[in-house]
Amino acid sequence: MIRDNSDVTWERFGKENAYYGVLGHEKYRRDRLDEKAKLEFFETGYDHVNHVLDVATEGVNSFV
Repeated sequence: MIRDNSDVTWERFGKENAYYGVLGHEKYRRDRLDEKAKLEFFETGYDHVNHVLDVATEGVNSFV
């Protein structure tokens, strides 16, 4: 079994196919990525951050 340095692999993958490396959906592959897909990609980030903040706020409020 050949093992690779994961940092090197991820760095290369990030340079070659960055969006797909974060969200493994076909529409985020470099050869398919358009402006609509980029907007959707970043919207998923906003949604995730908002979800995390909601969960954190809910946790803090449970102690009050």
